[in-house]
Amino acid sequence: KLQTNAKKENKPISRDEAFSLALSGRSNKEALRYLRRKIAGKPLFMNSKRGPYFLPGVKGARVYSFGPPKDEALLLSLDPRSNEEFKLALDGPARSLFSAASLTSSADPSSPFNARHGSKLRAKRRPAGLNAAQRDFYSKYYVKSDEPAEEDWQSIGSDWMQPTEQLALRLNSEVNNTSLVIAIELPQTGKVLFFTGDAQRGNWISWKDLSWTLGNGTTVTARDLLARTVFYKVGHHGSHNATLKGTAADEFPNLGWMGLGEMQNEFVAMIPSNEKWALARRPWPWRHPLKAIDEALKDNARGRVLQTNINSAKKPSYVSAGEWKKFTQRLDKNDLYFDLTISDE
Repeated sequence: KLQTNAKKENKPISRDEAFSLALSGRSNKEALRYLRRKIAGKPLFMNSKRGPYFLPGVKGARVYSFGPPKDEALLLSLDPRSNEEFKLALDGPARSLFSAASLTSSADPSSPFNARHGSKLRAKRRPAGLNAAQRDFYSKYYVKSDEPAEEDWQSIGSDWMQPTEQLALRLNSEVNNTSLVIAIELPQTGKVLFFTGDAQRGNWISWKDLSWTLGNGTTVTARDLLARTVFYKVGHHGSHNATLKGTAADEFPNLGWMGLGEMQNEFVAMIPSNEKWALARRPWPWRHPLKAIDEALKDNARGRVLQTNINSAKKPSYVSAGEWKKFTQRLDKNDLYFDLTISDE
């Protein structure tokens, strides 16, 4: 019924139209505006210290809020450390990017200006016809000299760039790290669907000790929910700082905690990717997912990785035809979306 109503309210669009919306940057805004219009009453602000929450009309399904953390230190912890990190291999496009970045001509690599506009540069000569006081003023503040300048307020330096750079990084990274992270637990089988948004390291680390007490007194932990995960929406399009590397034995939450035991045979990862938009970014195209993360996902999921700009997952050679058929029978795909069925029986 929900699917039928959605089709009536939203006319289908072509693949080119969908790309056009994404490329123009309108899709997220329009999606949020659409959702806000559909809210009946006040929005619910989820909290990892509360719950689980329940979905109206979906009997028995429980929703657990993992993040974002409330600890400022965790919110500011953006990048993986040591063995938490999937390494960036400097080959092919990555090597070209770093090589190009190293060829900047400015004396200060953080400066957007040509080297000739350095911080000690001043007018080469005074204008003619100045009186003594004016000549002294120009000599002090604007005439180029080998002597240290008394004042640098008129210089073009790099210090002013630092707050701007940090603000840009914080707007991007710290907003990502405040992502709402939810796990949806199916009532009959206990299978879990896991959505991380763009959560980065601090958000992931905050899940370590999360637990919830159900009405019957049973305690459910974050580690338990991740172990029962059969669907993982990969963080931030498969970027290096949005999925932590590790094993089931590690104390910190990571990819190795997911899809364990009997759930391993059904674990699927989905990577949202808008390649056409990402490769059009200038000056540096954004190539994602990170190769090391993509390979780890395919290994964990035995090839069951769906990437939204690629029409099909590829069967690994070590996976039998029978096992792969069980997966593809649950998958319906076309140019616009994947439709994956997860049974709760």
